[in-house]
Amino acid sequence: MSPAALGAWAAGVVRGNSTATWALLRLFGTREGAHRFFLVYAYFRWADDIVDAPGRDPDRVRAFAASQRSLREGLLRGEPGGESKAERCLALALDSSTDEGLRVAVSTMAEALEFDAGRAKEALTPLELQAQIRRVGDAYTQALLHATEVEGPVPDEVFQLARAATATHHLRDLLLDQQLGYHNLPREHAQAHGLPTHGFTAEQLGGYFHARAELIRPLFARGLAALDPLPLRARLLLRLFAWRYARVLDGLVRGARRNPIRALQSEPGCTPSVR
Repeated sequence: MSPAALGAWAAGVVRGNSTATWALLRLFGTREGAHRFFLVYAYFRWADDIVDAPGRDPDRVRAFAASQRSLREGLLRGEPGGESKAERCLALALDSSTDEGLRVAVSTMAEALEFDAGRAKEALTPLELQAQIRRVGDAYTQALLHATEVEGPVPDEVFQLARAATATHHLRDLLLDQQLGYHNLPREHAQAHGLPTHGFTAEQLGGYFHARAELIRPLFARGLAALDPLPLRARLLLRLFAWRYARVLDGLVRGARRNPIRALQSEPGCTPSVR
């Protein structure tokens, strides 16, 4: 498959998961930056679907994660590699850029993938949940900054935006994750809100959503307040990205009081979930 065909396939993967995210990257990302974002996203979407497959074999998943680690490490050293379309997308993205931010994004998202591959069936602890939110959110932020070709360091608070979005996505996917066999409601959180760790229903989650939203909303505010030093295209992209997920969060809180099932089926996002 030619590089152009790989790029078109990767863009289709992103568009299939979230038309809004695809459109925002086309509008505010640079041509090459958005192209590499799509390539990297398509790779991790493919890998995540294998790691999170219903009824997965833990040994096979761990073996897959180890093989992908070897592939990524080789690609980061400049070695050729990749057999599947998705793997070739990652190879193309890394081969076409020396940007350290892109490499950090790939390495950090890989850590999140490997955590999922190796985790047990027990519920996440609060510290594990927070660490996974940070990994996914920070990797996504680095990828967005690369897409807009931001150069140099950025304020640390900027990373709060995607952490808030990832935390929102975690709430939205709680029931789906439970159906897939992932217990992403920490036992301590469940006990504090009178919820079962396993087997909870949408109707039971209203109080938990409200409490988590009170913690997540300040992250959006802190991230937005830190955007001024960034170039205009990056500021616009991150503001619209934050606005979109803040709406999802508000919808979850409102919907949990009115129609909890519909709230948990709110608009899809392109931020990877915590699994």
